[in-house]
Amino acid sequence: MRSLPGSDAPMRAGANDRGDPRGPKRRTLLATLLLGAVSLGFLWPLLSASRTVPNGDLLAHAWGLAWVNRQLRHDPQHLYDANIYYPEPQSLRLTESLVPQALMVLPLAALGADPILLVNAATLLSFVLNGLGAFALAFHVSRSLGGSSFAGLSYAFCAYRWGHLMHVGVLSTQWFPLILLLSWRQLEAPKPSRAWPLAAALWAQALSSGYYAYPAAGLVVLGVLLAGPGLWKAAGIRWIAASALLAAAAAYPFAAPYLALAALAPRRSLQAIEHWSARLSSYLTPSPDAAALPHLAALNTLGGEREWLFPGTPVVLLAALAVCSRPRSRWTRALVVIGAVALAVSLGPVVRLGGLEIPGPYELIRLLPLGGMMRVPARLGILVQMSLCILAATGWAALERRGRAARLLLLAGLALWAVESAPRGALRGVRAVDRAPAFAGWLAGAPPGPVLELPYHGEGRHGIYVYWSTRHWLPLVNGHGTFRAARAVPLALAGRQWPSPRTVRTLRSAGVRYVVVHGALASPGEDERYRRALARPPSGAPLRFVSGEDAIFEIEGRIPPS
Repeated sequence: MRSLPGSDAPMRAGANDRGDPRGPKRRTLLATLLLGAVSLGFLWPLLSASRTVPNGDLLAHAWGLAWVNRQLRHDPQHLYDANIYYPEPQSLRLTESLVPQALMVLPLAALGADPILLVNAATLLSFVLNGLGAFALAFHVSRSLGGSSFAGLSYAFCAYRWGHLMHVGVLSTQWFPLILLLSWRQLEAPKPSRAWPLAAALWAQALSSGYYAYPAAGLVVLGVLLAGPGLWKAAGIRWIAASALLAAAAAYPFAAPYLALAALAPRRSLQAIEHWSARLSSYLTPSPDAAALPHLAALNTLGGEREWLFPGTPVVLLAALAVCSRPRSRWTRALVVIGAVALAVSLGPVVRLGGLEIPGPYELIRLLPLGGMMRVPARLGILVQMSLCILAATGWAALERRGRAARLLLLAGLALWAVESAPRGALRGVRAVDRAPAFAGWLAGAPPGPVLELPYHGEGRHGIYVYWSTRHWLPLVNGHGTFRAARAVPLALAGRQWPSPRTVRTLRSAGVRYVVVHGALASPGEDERYRRALARPPSGAPLRFVSGEDAIFEIEGRIPPS
């Protein structure tokens, strides 16, 4: 049984389905074609196996997708024993594992696709799947094909997502609307067969990004509570609980390395968390690349925050219409509360209202396992975006029934959305990235051994180094992650003094075999030292390879790792 828009009364299959069991399939196909076409129109520069935005985070994600796919196919038991941060054990836990995203691009990886193609494909898929998830939830709530399509587009291409184009984990929010939809459908008509999809959605959202695990669980709880007593069926609640337990059991093997790390890693400081919290003005901040429309320029002046959380003018207006026209709908009430809770959490550990400061609900997350390791509350703003986009579908449904003039107004709103949402500057930096420079090819054919690449300018900033390592897969002292690699730090500090005899001794005792020097990346002082090493290699570390400004030294007499 279904509900009328703005009502909780049951209805038969409506005009959108016409009693045709193929209706849902046709809607899904139509939505997929629409979202695919818009995604290609907006993101066409990413249709490449070698071109992308060469951000360090994105290149590290390209490495991560390649590593996880490699291990899942050949050695899944050692998934977390990644080749970065030598000699740190289970070093994949120092960054996002991206297992769900890796599974999505597994067919491409099996065909030997370049890591750049893998990360580009995962990025493109995230836009399409986010839109499909929002479309499905919006249709369940609004029964409007047009409104659901608008909700899918506005959720998939909101400003928040353009601000995180280099973070494939942060982009993977397609499971949130599906979690809410599947929970509500299980309450409406409890079935054992519906437990598996909900468990899969919870598992995928939790592992897509660590920031989304607890919000996914909280969304289930809120979804059940806010559905209201009319839908509280014991069987439905039991099957939802079974789904949650199944998802937790399936996620535990992937989460266990992080739980072990949490026992050792320091909690994020309150100051750092407040720095990365949203502000109320963040929800008035559009993308700085948005069209130069007067109202957007005014909002940028008023907001001006680092997080772009303005959902778009048509979304705000249609969501407000939904609240005004359908205030008694259980779905309207539920979405308003979910959005309000998410907004409060995104404001961080301290909520400031004028001169008043009160503890924020984000502090509750910090008390949970792994919660103390998280530092960006603003990422929970995506649930505010989701709530507003689904409410906008209800507003669209209310307006489209008011005659031709109202439908023309909706078309004008859609045009305004397209102007506001187009990614004018987000892809400006797309360029080719070479996976296989000459030095990486030489290492691929050399006797195996750990590698240190220089210069070393701070832990966690070596996306290009880990990306190049996909050419040879040798252990790498360098890495690009979220957490401190304690065992790699002494080697990194020693590397900053290259080519001193002390550096050679330190690296030899740690089992490091190769030192790769990139003169083009060096500072003036480093460049001078590197040139001296080329002219006169340090004792015990002869020069083995030179190509352009890249050079490889091999440390003799090293102690191989056990």
